[in-house]
Amino acid sequence: LFDIVWSVLCKKLEDKTKHSILWHRICHALFERIPQQCLEPTLDGVFKYITPSLSSPCPLYGLLGNLPVENSHAKFLLTCKYVITKTLSEPRILVGYLTSNESLRTLLIDLLLVALRLWADGSALRHMTELQHRRLSGMVAIATTCVDIQQSPKKQQELERLVMQGVQSHLENSSERVRVIGMVVGEHLMKSLQPQSAEKLSFTYDTSEEVCWLKSLMKPIEEQEKELLEAVEPVRDEETEDIQKVDNHDPSSLHYGTGFVQSSTCNDDSDDDLQPYDMSNDPDSNQTTPPRYLRTCLKGKMGI
Repeated sequence: LFDIVWSVLCKKLEDKTKHSILWHRICHALFERIPQQCLEPTLDGVFKYITPSLSSPCPLYGLLGNLPVENSHAKFLLTCKYVITKTLSEPRILVGYLTSNESLRTLLIDLLLVALRLWADGSALRHMTELQHRRLSGMVAIATTCVDIQQSPKKQQELERLVMQGVQSHLENSSERVRVIGMVVGEHLMKSLQPQSAEKLSFTYDTSEEVCWLKSLMKPIEEQEKELLEAVEPVRDEETEDIQKVDNHDPSSLHYGTGFVQSSTCNDDSDDDLQPYDMSNDPDSNQTTPPRYLRTCLKGKMGI
């Protein structure tokens, strides 16, 4: 039931908030009033079915607005918990949301620092599952692509230190898969942090499905947005076909169900040929037996 509700609700709210500032404000006000203990499961449903986008503003911004700027618990969830313990399978949903305006962009640097600290921790790296490591590396890659590090010179030195520490931790790992991911992400991070440097960090590794996925998150934002739109279009086409199939049938079935029969299609005089039932000898149901005793009369008067 949870999945059914959110799969329908997210699509409807996306369309409403995309074309109406009023709906955007309504959704923002609703999310502001969600109790703290209910906010995380609510966001779980939203992240599962919202359309990923790197355009500004993205569909998620239409629902949440500047929620993490105004709500400290939402800020913790979006910049810490969904990075460390509940990393998203599609990191562009969260990163695209944090690039929607200047107020949220400051949180994107915080998210990148949290992700990099975990990515650079050799002890944490040994205890991660492959899925967690893949998603965390993807979050680091797309966040580095979208963030403007030159606007935060105070944090650039810390980012460079974490990158070098993370690359070293990955190269010292016994798993070849982990080492390759460290090479791919490390190259991208150093290129973003030091675009003018003559010495480029470069490794040689084999191409795999995982490497291709990570590199797709390192493409320019315009190319990624085009790919996301192309991925969404077939789904919209299928939904449009389903609606057209319903429209081609009886219009009443759309509103009342296929078993509904309109009254206009029935002959209102079709019962004229039926023989009426003789009810002249039926007793009058309103007649009551008169009381024979005083106690019966009193009970009737007192309503006992």
